[in-house]
Amino acid sequence: MGFLKPGKPGNPRRTRRRPIRMLLHRAATGDTDAYAELTGAYFDLIIEYVSLCNIGQEETIRRTEILLCEGWQRLPYLKRLSDWERFLTTALLAIPNEKISSSTKYPQELLRLAPQQKFALIASGFENWSHPWLALALRVEPRELRQILLETRCRLLQINRDSLPKKTRQNLVLISANFDEQLTAAQQQNALQIVSDCEVTRTFKSSWLALFCKLIEIRQQIRLPEEERNEFLQRVCRGLRHEKMLRPSLASRIRNLISFDDLPATDPAGGNHRLRYGD
Repeated sequence: MGFLKPGKPGNPRRTRRRPIRMLLHRAATGDTDAYAELTGAYFDLIIEYVSLCNIGQEETIRRTEILLCEGWQRLPYLKRLSDWERFLTTALLAIPNEKISSSTKYPQELLRLAPQQKFALIASGFENWSHPWLALALRVEPRELRQILLETRCRLLQINRDSLPKKTRQNLVLISANFDEQLTAAQQQNALQIVSDCEVTRTFKSSWLALFCKLIEIRQQIRLPEEERNEFLQRVCRGLRHEKMLRPSLASRIRNLISFDDLPATDPAGGNHRLRYGD
């Protein structure tokens, strides 16, 4: 499911997120069926990220279940869809990569990506999140997000940008932004001209397009079949019917509207931990 850009009230692209927002509100009242639908919209993102932490299939499923349970407990803190997406982002970024061996089933450079780079690649490239919503989830400026995506592509293609002339580095910034549909019509024309005139940028573009096709194949290998996915979500959500939610104080709710700082911390390892209630 794609995630569309923030916009002004009444903007049809924004209102297409409304059904997911309504699921979040229903789930926060204790509706486990709504929570199953809500998490279903984000399940591929979760399973893809956790799988690329190189922790094995069994551990991936276990960590995913823990994350969904923690998400349920924290729903009263998550009044906005962007809060829910921020929770998912912070929980996923906290999962450490396991040691990478030569026998790993995924490309080592992909597994070695920094957490922000990995999340940005999956959310933007695999799950079609728009840049404004992704930047909000990562709590970075749009320009910083463009830089993260450029660095991710260069790392996967093993391009050392520091060794390139300044003009070539600037060209790579433009071509990378064009991949993400972040350019105006005039800038797109400029990018086409640059690709035509510069061998480095031409190679960068063709190499990334070829690699991205392989990444999409990896994405399809990671995703669970629809029936297995639905059974997993239904089983997890049935177990949440008697699971208590955290109850934030009024002060915590107000602070979270601004900073998101009062959300109780998650435990990526899934061990025993004390959850902080409000203040």
